[in-house]
Amino acid sequence: MDTNAIIDDLSNQLTAAITALEKASDTEEKVKQSVIVKNLSKSLNVFLTMPVGYQADDVNEDDESEINDAIEGKFL
Repeated sequence: MDTNAIIDDLSNQLTAAITALEKASDTEEKVKQSVIVKNLSKSLNVFLTMPVGYQADDVNEDDESEINDAIEGKFL
């Protein structure tokens, strides 16, 4: 999947979640929406802090060592 499409989708979901948080009237709903905002923010952060030039689409799936290095944090 295209990384930019994922970032756009997460951004849209985060915007919607923040709007829902603003509109929440009771404490239980605010807590629920704040957890959603927190989780979406963390997910978006993964893509925004990804090293430049490294995207999941760039990994050669035939090269297992390249994939293992990426998983272990040894970025290319």
